[in-house]
Amino acid sequence: MKNASNNIRFLFITGVSKFSKVSIFSDLNHLEDLTLHRDYVGLFGYTQEELEFYFADYLKEMPDDTLKRMKSTYNGYSWDGQTSVYNPFSVLNFFSAKAYRNFWFETGTPTFLVRLLQKRFQYKLEETEVSELILESFRLEHLDHLDLNSLLLQTGYLTIKSITDHETFILNYPNEEVKRSFGQFLLSEYTHTQVSTPYGALILRALNANDLEKAIEIINDLIQAIPDQNYVKNEEKFFHAIIHLIFTMIGTDVRSEVHTPTGRMDTIVIANDRIFLFEFKMEGTAADAIQCIKDRNYAASLRHRNKPITAAGVVFSVKTKGVAEWNVEEL
Repeated sequence: MKNASNNIRFLFITGVSKFSKVSIFSDLNHLEDLTLHRDYVGLFGYTQEELEFYFADYLKEMPDDTLKRMKSTYNGYSWDGQTSVYNPFSVLNFFSAKAYRNFWFETGTPTFLVRLLQKRFQYKLEETEVSELILESFRLEHLDHLDLNSLLLQTGYLTIKSITDHETFILNYPNEEVKRSFGQFLLSEYTHTQVSTPYGALILRALNANDLEKAIEIINDLIQAIPDQNYVKNEEKFFHAIIHLIFTMIGTDVRSEVHTPTGRMDTIVIANDRIFLFEFKMEGTAADAIQCIKDRNYAASLRHRNKPITAAGVVFSVKTKGVAEWNVEEL
């Protein structure tokens, strides 16, 4: 490329990692990084307007709810927290197949990335924060000290949802395609078992029917299917990670380790018509767990959603390798 530099008027390079500085005389040191440049945030992907304009003929043949479903499934990528674009690969394949599938995710996921997340016990990817300085200093060659949130952003598994006044980036899954697929992939890495989609559908159906007994029964089956050599004993966070990823896989609005003025909520699951507040214990009783939720008034921060709130206390057992006891109470 250096020999042809006199003939190159414009050069555009895309990929996961930035180029390192090669030498003080290298032309590649003069590249301008456009990743977070506000003038180009809508350049590489279809905006809502572009989708509706260029694919109008295809959309006429689709059901009325197509735009709504496409937006939640394939839209959401953003580099400024305001302008969002669709994944072109998924959009083109969707119109070709006329079916909702995880097209982009099926192209492959780096195993090393998922194993790094599992090794560092990093399972809660929603609403994560990263500074602009860390994003700017991202280098794949520094793998041992790599900020995984930055890597997940660069590889498309997370995107920028908002930017604070202090130039802190709030990251989240871009859409349902990535959230469900990545949750399932990471869950399989944690459990060393193939977690099938039907399990998720059954749990979601039980939640929407307010049948927590059935949901916990299925979750317990999944936990007990984990091979003994992969089971992390005496670790509440291990069970916590499994349950969080199960809810991520089925596409629910799940939040874990949520800080409040009175303490830290273990897990919140916002279903269609109800909110579930989970408190997990490795010892004690389910009643103790529910009392903790009540004593710290965790429900107060969720009242504005105008949905019924159910407190769920869950106690895990090392001996039975699963849920030993659970109970619920309406708040």
